[in-house]
Amino acid sequence: MKKNGLNYERLFQGILKIFFSKKEIARFNNLVSGEENKQKKIKSKNKDGQQMEFNFNSNTSVQVQIDLLITFASEKLASDKFLSLLQNLGQYCITVGELNSAISVYDNIIRSTKKDKDLLEIRAEAVASLSEIHRRKAEWQDSFKLAKQALNIFKKNNNRKGQAHCYNLIGTIYGELGDLNESQKYFEESLSLTRRSKDSEFKGKIEVNLGIINNVLGNYDKALSYFNRALVTYQKVTNYKRIAEIQHNIGMMHINKNNPGIALKDFDKAIDTCIKIGYLPILGISYLGKSFTFTKQNDYKLAEAFADKAMLICHRIDDKLSIADIYKVMGIIQRNKKNFEKSENYLRTSMRINKELGNKLNEAETAYELGILYKDLGNVSDSKTKFDDALKYYRKLKAQPKVNEIKEQLTALAV
Repeated sequence: MKKNGLNYERLFQGILKIFFSKKEIARFNNLVSGEENKQKKIKSKNKDGQQMEFNFNSNTSVQVQIDLLITFASEKLASDKFLSLLQNLGQYCITVGELNSAISVYDNIIRSTKKDKDLLEIRAEAVASLSEIHRRKAEWQDSFKLAKQALNIFKKNNNRKGQAHCYNLIGTIYGELGDLNESQKYFEESLSLTRRSKDSEFKGKIEVNLGIINNVLGNYDKALSYFNRALVTYQKVTNYKRIAEIQHNIGMMHINKNNPGIALKDFDKAIDTCIKIGYLPILGISYLGKSFTFTKQNDYKLAEAFADKAMLICHRIDDKLSIADIYKVMGIIQRNKKNFEKSENYLRTSMRINKELGNKLNEAETAYELGILYKDLGNVSDSKTKFDDALKYYRKLKAQPKVNEIKEQLTALAV
């Protein structure tokens, strides 16, 4: 199964090998033969071209194979093995960006465990996974509700790791809503529950989140310390999903520190890792990170190309927050190209989506970019209004580097 320019056959066949004999696997593969959407391998002279030429067009082959496998497995596996298969399939769906299929898989787990108290924790894990999917789709109320539902089950069973997972999830939701103070509180609560745990991988996940917050706040040394600790952990266990996530976030940190050359290397690492394992959620935002980096280097042709590719992937996986970010970067590109009307339309679209999603951080970032646009247009009043909107948010966060940057812009307006 070669899908969207990425080879997922190894991932899918790896799941089959866990649960079925060679004879059963051969029989299943024969049942689904012809579902593959094969594409030609692409040759390219350089890394940028090679990354750009991967094809991510949607098709139904994954959904069809999952539907057929569930039917096949339900007749072959004992109930505990069947549930374990569903858990593996749920994670597989998330990796390849099939979020609706993932929802269907986890709903299946919840239905299958509804009447059995001994399977309560498996049910809680499925509920937490559903919360994570709704978070990715920016469906905050559903995500909060499910995370708290899972948390209550884990509390009832005195499962500290499960509780920590839910606190981390809730912190992530608050972070994506731009409430970083509340977000940090939940991350620290999650970390406190795992201090005696030997699960270094989960601790690494929380450290990455704390690194992201410190990056936004301008605490770059602290952010890098969190990222590097987590990176060592995930390199030891070759967890490529987490490695890609950290590589991306280190790239974002170098962008904030105005080191675009270093940032490009980090984004390339993240993209290469994602392509290796077929991990779309980080791949889309790493293309976007690369696009934004090219704007810093005044290479608007490549910036546009990578922004378009990011848009294709993020629409593919229904990543609404990243789509809003892409419009922001597109607005910056057009502003620098002096296409001011188009720039304003992109930035206002980004602002509208962020307001609809309730993301205060992204609203502030977009307000700042609109402030620069109106400054370039000589519209001092609107420019000051947008800068003031952004300043209010960053002051509340105590993100001093950004506060200083906005103050400089306001001072320049007053001259």
